[in-house]
Amino acid sequence: NVISSLVDEEHLYTTDLLQQVDPQLVDIDLSQQSEVTVTLSNDVYIRQGASLSIHKSGPLGFLVADDSTVIRKILKDLIASLNATVVGEAITGREAISQYKKLAPDVVVMDLSMPDMTGLDAIAAILEFNPRANIIVLSGSNFPETRKEAFELGAKMFIPKPFDLERVHGAIHSLLKS
Repeated sequence: NVISSLVDEEHLYTTDLLQQVDPQLVDIDLSQQSEVTVTLSNDVYIRQGASLSIHKSGPLGFLVADDSTVIRKILKDLIASLNATVVGEAITGREAISQYKKLAPDVVVMDLSMPDMTGLDAIAAILEFNPRANIIVLSGSNFPETRKEAFELGAKMFIPKPFDLERVHGAIHSLLKS
C-alpha cells in the first residue's frame, strides 16, 4: 500500500496512481463520456442541442446567483423582459444551492466567482440534486478551461462578462424557444 517511486506529474491528474494503490477504489467508465460540443453565437457560448427542460405553463422562475448587486438588478430586468420572474437571489454558492432546493426554479443563472464556494462547485451540487437542472453561467472568468468545465458539468449556456444585454436576451430567448 505504498508507492515506491516518484510519479510523473501527468499521472497525478488521472486515476492511474489510485489504480496502482488499490484498484477497487477506481470505478470510472470514461467510455460513456462524450465530448461536449459548444457553439459561439453573438459572444454567447451555447451547448449544441441544448434546450431548457421546462414542464409547466405560466411564467418561468429564475434563480439569480451573483455576488454583485448591480448584475443581479440587470438580470432581474432582463428576465422580466423575457416574461419570466425571478423567484430567488443568491449572493454565495451555498446560498444558491439552498435557494435551488427550496424554490425549485426553472432556470439558474450562476456566476462562477462568488464568496465561500465557486459557482462550478455550486453547479455540481445543484446538478447532483437535480440532474435536469437548467443552468446558465454568467462569468468574467472566460477561459476555455473554465467554459469546458462548466459545460461538462451540464451548463446549457455560458455568457462572458461584460455582456451586451440585447445579445444575452436573444440567446436566452432562443434557448427558451428550443
